[in-house]
Amino acid sequence: MRPVSPVRRNTRDSICRNYIDLSETGLHGWPSYTQRRRNAMAKRNEGSSVAWFIAGLTVGIAGAILFAPRSGRETRESILDAANRGRDFAKSKGRDVADFGRDVLDQGIDLASGAKEAIDKGKEILADLAAKPKDDSAPAI
Repeated sequence: MRPVSPVRRNTRDSICRNYIDLSETGLHGWPSYTQRRRNAMAKRNEGSSVAWFIAGLTVGIAGAILFAPRSGRETRESILDAANRGRDFAKSKGRDVADFGRDVLDQGIDLASGAKEAIDKGKEILADLAAKPKDDSAPAI
């Protein structure tokens, strides 16, 4: 690209400041058809790559189990053991989550009761100050 004089560059930039990259934006600064299509596809596919990965992983594991060089009884026992381990893991994690929830609830209750006590104490102090007579011993100016 040939150099542009500073005066010309400033003039051009001030006139065309919103239309610099016409490959990303179409005519008059609007997104081009391809850009709109890319945006729509990106929005549509945001979580699908993770879902496809998990689906592929599941199919791969199932294929590995089914085509493993073991007898049917050994394969069924292996699947049952894996299912039991998964069930136990889910139970333990469920218990952990429930315990954590109870702890957070208890902390919230303690915090709320502490805030209530502080508000009640503030009300008492304010009532005492309002009931106390003003000090009239200050000299009048």
